[in-house]
Amino acid sequence: MLELEVHGVKVVGRNGAPIGSFQDATLGISIRGLLFGRLIPTEIDLHRPQLVVIRDASDHFSVSAGMPAEGGGADLVTVLSDLAAPPNDTDAIGRLRRVHLVDGTVVVDDQKLGVAWSAPDVDIDVTRTATEASARVH
Repeated sequence: MLELEVHGVKVVGRNGAPIGSFQDATLGISIRGLLFGRLIPTEIDLHRPQLVVIRDASDHFSVSAGMPAEGGGADLVTVLSDLAAPPNDTDAIGRLRRVHLVDGTVVVDDQKLGVAWSAPDVDIDVTRTATEASARVH
């Protein structure tokens, strides 16, 4: 695996909609993929991201990510569902095995209950194998 340090990254989804923006990240890239001219991420470490979870009055949840100053991006529910699926070779994150959010902040806005709270210094480590996906929060 080859590691790339990236700074000031804006991520867009399949339809071009913004997913998030991140100040610093480390990408693990498949060397085998590079030999075939493909950029295949296998691991991503996002440094100091902000995750925003919103529950609206009708119990719909949305999750966005980004740098605190920029407010985040589009709903991440689709991205999280893709990560929960078994690895594959058909989409951009099909070979992604690990996403690690380092020293992030989680903001929860429960509009149904009218309360909001945040948790600083959160590490979230999401991994997947051919048979399962798991997450650890510390």
